Amino acid sequence: MGYIDSRSPDRYGVRLPEYQAREERIILRTQEIILDSSCAPVGQLFSKVLAYLGKERRLLAFDQQTKEAEHFGLMRNSLYTLQTVGVAMVTYLMKSYGEYGCALIDRLKSTPFPLSMGEIKFEAEVLSFEELKKRQWLDIDPEEYKQAFWSWAHNQNEDGFHRFSLLYHKAKFTGFLQQFQGSIFLGTLSLQGELNFPLTQYFARIHEDGWEGPLLFHMDFFYFKPMLEKVADLFGKCIQSNASDLESNMVRFCYFYTHVMPFSRGSALIREWLERAIYGVHNYKIKHSPEQSLDLEAFSSFSLEEFTPKYRKSISFL
Repeated sequence: MGYIDSRSPDRYGVRLPEYQAREERIILRTQEIILDSSCAPVGQLFSKVLAYLGKERRLLAFDQQTKEAEHFGLMRNSLYTLQTVGVAMVTYLMKSYGEYGCALIDRLKSTPFPLSMGEIKFEAEVLSFEELKKRQWLDIDPEEYKQAFWSWAHNQNEDGFHRFSLLYHKAKFTGFLQQFQGSIFLGTLSLQGELNFPLTQYFARIHEDGWEGPLLFHMDFFYFKPMLEKVADLFGKCIQSNASDLESNMVRFCYFYTHVMPFSRGSALIREWLERAIYGVHNYKIKHSPEQSLDLEAFSSFSLEEFTPKYRKSISFL
């Protein structure tokens, strides 16, 4: 039982014996897929595993009558997701996630930026309302944006993509800034090196009564394909690991998988299933701590070095 499940077990039915038995069947089948296809190219194997787990997560959501079940287990870059959920994927660190949200706000307030550790860099800025207007984030024509999206989605040509991407980067924060007169904090966690682009952005409103948020804007879908290929390579390293480097490879895999967030809904549980299956391939059995959300730990960690002890604390070997 995970972090969210342990706080609202009746919401997802995780107390039911059939749920736990179903999870075990899914994990065992995932192990079989990995072992049966171990000679296949790693990208092909990873795609096959994600397709299977996505299908199972979607079926589980429908069987449990989860709200918006139709979005679970669908890849973020699928046309259906882009048309129904949208291109900007956001997590609000409130309610069930409030513990992490408050801690993250305190850190964003007090940490001197930029931070740079290895291949990860975190930069931040506080922007006034006037500075936001200069960036034209508040001057987007919704109809023009909508037409550009549909043109690109249906035609899939380079010119349409270029026009839409320019509008997208301007429009990204519009819905959260309308009728707001304060300042905002905007932090960007980036991957350095060969793939040099933003992973996750951190957004909070600042007004007289304090800070409101934070919101996490997940990695832009423009970067989805090359980053998922990187995660696939890390998956391959985990499968081929020996006992001495398995944990370090799993740390990297879980960290970057989380920041990519492959599915429109359900990425966290799919990662848990996949993680348990990978360990199972190496004849280890693990359980996750109900006191931690490994995904939120990854989003709250601004380097792999910071994430590593949190990862070790989150799992135990049976």
